[in-house]
Amino acid sequence: MAAQSATPTPAAEEEAAAEGAAAAEEPADAPAAEVVATDAVTDTVTSAYVSLDLAAGFPLDPFLVSVNGGGSVDASQFGEGCTGFVNEAPTVSLNWEGETDFVEAFFYSASDPVMVVQTPAGDYLCSDDANEMLLDPVIEMAQPANGRYNIWVGSYTPEQLIPGLLVLTTRSEINLGTFDLASLVQRTPIPEDVLEPEEVARAEPRAPPVAPRPPPWPRPQPYFRMRTSSTASSRM
Repeated sequence: MAAQSATPTPAAEEEAAAEGAAAAEEPADAPAAEVVATDAVTDTVTSAYVSLDLAAGFPLDPFLVSVNGGGSVDASQFGEGCTGFVNEAPTVSLNWEGETDFVEAFFYSASDPVMVVQTPAGDYLCSDDANEMLLDPVIEMAQPANGRYNIWVGSYTPEQLIPGLLVLTTRSEINLGTFDLASLVQRTPIPEDVLEPEEVARAEPRAPPVAPRPPPWPRPQPYFRMRTSSTASSRM
């Protein structure tokens, strides 16, 4: 037993050497620590209301998502420059894959929304107004990395409900300032349900009954009548 403990076997020597080499190669500040920190940030986020999978060159460009913006969580907790209020859960979660020059996200509405984007690295990008006249937010991500992007659409004041369209695009000719929803969908309103003729007759409002016209008033009679005499006429 003593001889075996004093002289390790060749297999034990190889295992010890491999462990020593691995320990020597791993630096004190290994990138794995950053990955753990990023995963910890991502895991704390509640599941989004809408999840999307898009890859570079996706054919449905621009991609439109109809959502409501608003919330009660102060967006300033994400960092300096973040304003407004968002929901606790992201509005949209985008799983991106592939290489492209940029991905632009903007929210098209008739109110004053805000937007926050969390990148796969754990950074937060915030936008309130595109400019002084355009109150919708827009965020451009140059050469986006693969991974998950959490997007919050909020409102400038708390507890608002702002309907609109979240637009994701990689096309430079599509931007928030010139985006026109009416040019994409052009049609007049069409009734959803087609009624049968008898149903139409029942649905059509009936004209109110016409009251009978009152009888005409009797013509007023003169207080006196002038009588002419034939005799008097002959004398003239």
